[in-house]
Amino acid sequence: MSASFLSEVKFLLDLKLSFMLSLCMKGSEMVLNKYILFLVLVFLFSAPLAAKAYCNKEYHRELCVIYETEDFQTEFRRLLLAASKGDTEAQTSLGTIYDTGAGVKPDKEEAIKWYRLAAENGDTSAQYSLASILYSGKSVAGDYGAYKNKGDALKWYKEAAKNGDISAQLALGGIYRLDYMDRENALKWYRMAADNGDQDAQKLYEEITKEIAKESNE
Repeated sequence: MSASFLSEVKFLLDLKLSFMLSLCMKGSEMVLNKYILFLVLVFLFSAPLAAKAYCNKEYHRELCVIYETEDFQTEFRRLLLAASKGDTEAQTSLGTIYDTGAGVKPDKEEAIKWYRLAAENGDTSAQYSLASILYSGKSVAGDYGAYKNKGDALKWYKEAAKNGDISAQLALGGIYRLDYMDRENALKWYRMAADNGDQDAQKLYEEITKEIAKESNE
């Protein structure tokens, strides 16, 4: 497996995380188009440089192990075995691999299957990834429209958010504010993310609070 291929795969997985959060927070087709364009440009011109920023062992140890070795197939078979035995980290890793086509042919059914298994086993990363796909019907790797289910997505966003995932808390704030025009619930989730130290959530919370105060004084 070539070093350039490994670099592109690492960057793709890193980009997927920022893409899903931005899509859910802003709720705009324009956001999707910009990220797809950005993905294409980076792969053409700067994938090797961007790869250095990826592979945080504290975040996803299994993926780091895979892409730091040349023997991908050996590691992939090990992941499959571990995942089939209930290893949630391996299940989440397989979901990401099948979702992005990192070393294997993209397979939406397999991606959903492994994300869901890991989510049901309490993995917050899988809960967030699954929720993002189900809510938007989109991912970096392609169109998941056939799997779109906003009700199920909200369930998994809330599970991840209750487990302390700030990205899920922010996503819920954006969904309730922009999609449901429900400022009360938006404030709830932004407050939770702000209490966990997210400055963007704090700004959004203050922005909505000022909107409400202004309307009450008119």
